[in-house]
Parts: sequence; structure tokens; C-alpha cells
Amino acid sequence: MATFIQWNCRSLLGKLNSFKVLVGEHNCDLFALCETWLSDDITLTFPGYNIIREDRITRGGGVLIGIRKSHTFSRVPTPRQEIMETVAIQAKIGDLHVTIPSVYIPPIANNEKEKIEKFKEDLGNLAVVLPGPLLILGDFNSHGVEWGGVKDDIRAPIIRDFCDRYKFSILNSGEATRMSTPKSRESALDLSLCPSAMALDFSWKVIQDPIGSDHLPIEISYNKGGCSVDGIPVKCDLTRNIDWTRYGELVAASLSLATYYSTPVNEYKNLVAVINKCALEAQTRRSHQARTFKKPPTPWWDKDCQAAFNKKREAYKAFRDTGSRPLYEKYKGQERACKNLLKAKKKGYWRRYVNNLDPSTSLNSLWKMARRMRNSNNINESESFSGEWLIEFAHKLCPDFVPAQNFIQDAPGSDPM
Repeated sequence: MATFIQWNCRSLLGKLNSFKVLVGEHNCDLFALCETWLSDDITLTFPGYNIIREDRITRGGGVLIGIRKSHTFSRVPTPRQEIMETVAIQAKIGDLHVTIPSVYIPPIANNEKEKIEKFKEDLGNLAVVLPGPLLILGDFNSHGVEWGGVKDDIRAPIIRDFCDRYKFSILNSGEATRMSTPKSRESALDLSLCPSAMALDFSWKVIQDPIGSDHLPIEISYNKGGCSVDGIPVKCDLTRNIDWTRYGELVAASLSLATYYSTPVNEYKNLVAVINKCALEAQTRRSHQARTFKKPPTPWWDKDCQAAFNKKREAYKAFRDTGSRPLYEKYKGQERACKNLLKAKKKGYWRRYVNNLDPSTSLNSLWKMARRMRNSNNINESESFSGEWLIEFAHKLCPDFVPAQNFIQDAPGSDPM
């Protein structure tokens, strides 16, 4: 099983700490972000993940992919595009071999026919140039009835034609991916496309926490076979420490109460749920998955940070259920308070760390902490090695314009040539 998160973050740096919490909560294998608003002079790290990004030269935009360091991947060159912003990797995540492009398409007015045609060409080039199978994740900035819009805009038929031609399915369930505000209503602009043959292997849902953006994160789960067990995420070997006698009794009792008036698929899911639930209850030792401790997303994260984060999340849920302006203002206030608290905690942690330094502190640990505090970038450990850096280094060390010299000296006593 693999878990992906896609999200239009609308400036990542200010939401980075909260996003780390979200990634940890969902045990994410890969995340695809757009509108990162990063630039070449900004370095970024994400503990436990390799970061692959493509920044916009001008202000705004930008796309990024983060993949857990335990997975192998290589960056895939993307075709030259006029409208779309794209970064792509080819990855192996468990038994899933897939190419994942993270894309962002800026808004296009209906009367901009030239840009519409270029968007159509850019979208087609993804399917033609990139190696399949493709899992395309991003903000398409398109309203379509098929994925939850009130009506189709000018780009919706292009997306549908693309899916029909290249045999893609839209995973969206119809839920809104962009939150409502007192000035605008909710909409579904973020799309997830996968090959039609793999559509039943994926599940798709919206995470009801915008984390400071106006777009909601999306969780996509891959489970080959398509029959995951809701509410029982089994990620360990349940046969290792089990009382088989008790397991048999529990299964017999559960099946005697079962009803068989549903569809075959639902009956199968119910059977799998019974088997896993009984196996969990018959464990003779506490299973690995029962552990609830999680490493804090940052070194300064504490109970106050978690409480402020939870309070902001609850404020958003209250606003979402009613849509009232007072609750919206309350949510934005909680969001600002959480952001300010995290900044203060970070500064306070760094101040205490510096004050407690002594001569025995190693330079290695000092620079490691400094990089963590600055969100500096680590080398992508799993990315395919390239020797281009060596050639660039050689050119810097010995530029082509420097005249060559013969450093071979004549041996003593030899006649000069």
C-alpha cells in the first residue's frame, strides 16, 4: 500500500511546519505540491524525504515532489511547455512502478484561444513523452461537472478528450478541493489522473484542513486489488504472534452474525474486515502498528504547538459546516495565532540551543542543527547519479580560456630539445 498527498499550497515556506505534521499523520510516501512560490536562492529540506522541484523564474508558481528516502526514484526530463509547469519522477514504491508529474496550470480566460491551444498541446505532450504508467497530480484550474463543478469551462472538454484518447480516469469523487470563503464558493480545481486500468487500485479523498492555503490537500491511496479495509490499516504480520484457537472462535462468532444481502464486492470487504479485526484481537503480543508515538515534525514542536494546530483545524471544521462569516474570521484568527506561535517556538528553541553551546560541541552537530533551522537542502540520496557536476567542477577549476602549459621538466643532465 502507498499513500500520496497532492496540494496547492500557495507559498510553502510559511506553511512548512504544519505540512510536516500532516505528512506524518498520513504516513505519506510521496507528496506533489504546486504554487510553491520558491526561487533558486531558497534552499529547502524535509526530514526523511528527497525533494525534487522546478521553480518559476518569475514570481509565484512552482511545482515540487517529495518522496520518502526509502523509495528509489529518478528525475524524468519533461517536455518543453508553454502553459503548464511540470516536474516529474519515475519511482518504485513497493510493488508500484509509476511516473508521477506534479503540474500547475495558471488560470486562462475563455477568450485566450492561443493559450487554450497551447494548454491542449502541453497536456498531450505529457502522455506522449513521459514513460508510463502516469499518475498526474496537480491544479488544473478548470471547472468541470464531471469532477464536481457546477458547469464546464472552456478547458473541461480538453481534459475529457485527453482522458478518452490516452485512456485515463479522473479519480476525483466530486468533493470540493478549494475552500469557500465569504466572497467565493467552493470549487474543484485540483485533479488526479491515472490509467483507467489502474483506477480501481486507487482511493481518493479530500483532507479537511487547508493548512493556511485556500486549497485542501488530497490523500490518494494505492492498494493493488482495490479492496482496502476501512479503518483497519494493517501494516504488520498478524500471523507472527497470534492465538489461533481464540482467532478461530472470534471468526466463527463474527460470521454467525453476518448478513449476506449485499453486493459481492461489499461482502468480500466485510469478510476481509472480519479476518483482520479478529486477527488483531487474537494477538498474544502488542502489535507494531499499535504504537502511537510519532517523531515531532521539527525539533521545537511541543504540546503547545500541537494544541494550536488542533485548535486551528477545529475552527476550520466549524466554519466549513456553517459557512458563516464570523466563524471564517475566527478560523483566520486561529490560523494567524498558530503561525505566530510556531515562529516564536522556533526562535526560542534556537536561542536556548545557542546559549547552551560549550567547547565540547562538535562542528558536525552544530552545522546539522543550523541546516535544520534554515530548512537547507540535503542531497537526494536515491536519485540516479549523474557525472555532470564533475564536468562543471573541472571547467571551474580549469576554464577553457586559460592557456595550457607544459609542466613536464627536463631530466637533469639531458640535452634540451
